[in-house]
Amino acid sequence: YYEQSKAVAIVKEDLDVEYNNKRIKLAGIEAAIRRLEEKLNVQDQIQLKSSKLVDLRKQLGNLNFRITTAETFQSAQSEDFKDLANLKAEAKQLEEQLKESISDLYRYSNTTDGLPVSTILNEWITNVIEAENIGAGIKVLGERIKEFQKQYAIYAPAGANIKRIEREISVSEQEFLEILHGLNLAKLKLQDNELAANIKVVDPPYYPLSPIPTKRKILVILAAMVGFILVLSSILFAEYFDETLKNKTKASRILQLPFVGVFPRVLLNTKKVNQLFIHNRLLEIIIQNIELTLKTENSPKKPYTILFFSTQSQEGKTTLMGNLARKLKIQGKSVLVLNYANGLGYTINETQAPDAGVPVASEGAKSVNKNRKLPIVSRILGYPDLRIDYNSSFLDKPQNYLDYSEYYSYQIDESFFAVKNCKDFLAHNKIEISTSLDILLIEIPPILYNSYPVEMIADADLPLLICRSNRVWSDADQNALNNILKSNKRKTHFILNGVDMQTVESIIGEVPRERSWFRKKFKAIIQLQFLTKSQI
Repeated sequence: YYEQSKAVAIVKEDLDVEYNNKRIKLAGIEAAIRRLEEKLNVQDQIQLKSSKLVDLRKQLGNLNFRITTAETFQSAQSEDFKDLANLKAEAKQLEEQLKESISDLYRYSNTTDGLPVSTILNEWITNVIEAENIGAGIKVLGERIKEFQKQYAIYAPAGANIKRIEREISVSEQEFLEILHGLNLAKLKLQDNELAANIKVVDPPYYPLSPIPTKRKILVILAAMVGFILVLSSILFAEYFDETLKNKTKASRILQLPFVGVFPRVLLNTKKVNQLFIHNRLLEIIIQNIELTLKTENSPKKPYTILFFSTQSQEGKTTLMGNLARKLKIQGKSVLVLNYANGLGYTINETQAPDAGVPVASEGAKSVNKNRKLPIVSRILGYPDLRIDYNSSFLDKPQNYLDYSEYYSYQIDESFFAVKNCKDFLAHNKIEISTSLDILLIEIPPILYNSYPVEMIADADLPLLICRSNRVWSDADQNALNNILKSNKRKTHFILNGVDMQTVESIIGEVPRERSWFRKKFKAIIQLQFLTKSQI
């Protein structure tokens, strides 16, 4: 770098000297050209002087003719003879002007040095050509100087960086040398102390033949027992104070209602679990339980009316109702779904929350949950992935997969609270049903925040309470449910939404998933099931 930058600097200096010399030379030539042009710019003056000289000669010839004529004839009556003296004086004056014009013409035709104008013209042409050559050379040198400026722009920061790196290297070298110097001094001092010390061991220590026993095993066993007891106590404590509905057994005990079915959360990462089979099978079980309940009631009328309600919003009523309607259609049933829309200033709309046990506050929150990623700490610790698959077909809105004749949205207005039964409700909403309709599915707003027609609930064949498994059942929920039970307690059932896989296994048995051979054998050994595959 240093040699190259030095060479560039030398070439740059030589280039600047040459550039300045050419500028000086160009300035001198341009001055000479201007001087020559001043000398050559007399052509107009020469023409003027020549025409003036001709006029003077004509005037002088005429005067001389008149003077000669007057002197020859000497006639007293002639005007020229009378004015002869004036004519001679005028002729004398014209001769002086003629001499002066001849002198000026000579001065314009030649330089002050007496050289002809043609010689000056050749010299002017030579200087102009040389000036053009020097100007072109200066232009080329200017471009070259600009290139050197770009080169300097590259070398300048490089030099600063090299200096900085050299300073850092120098500091590191100085530190290393100081440390090395200190180490050498320490070794010299150690050797000096070893040579100068006269202390000797009088009674050397002895080591036992067998190690002294320690309490390490006991401490390890105690630590393991304490850890196991703490973990078990934490699990039992969390289970004892867990006030959520959680599973069907606990929910049946809290709600005091018959159980119809469960539906799990639609997870994004199922870990090789056949989630499609589980969802379809649970929907089939719910439909079977509903049909058994309706047959038990011995209701002769048709279609059967199933009323979906919940105490709070975001319980998944719309999702379950739509999936049940779709499954009933697959089984050959004719269904009609009625869902409510906003009216009278209501702000809660279940149709905008197609969840499966996980409440969604708004569209913005929904989009955030979609893009939420599983934390790395949860992956390392092995926590389950509880993200919801919002693109699943089970979470789609019912109006997207049901025909327009199978899905209606009614308004909550004054007529909604005045209906007496389901037939009256259909008449108020101007909905005509066919005679082949098998099942009528109706959803009403959350009963904890909205009013509802009591007589229509009493007329329903099967009121279904939809509740999430991960929520706490409060006194307010129970009071709202008691009002429903007063009108139709015998027929009211519930569906538990958003349950975990343990609850699902209690309904459909072992969850179908891909398991390794080792895991199957280990599970069989733990459960003491050694002959499960034996055929009798």
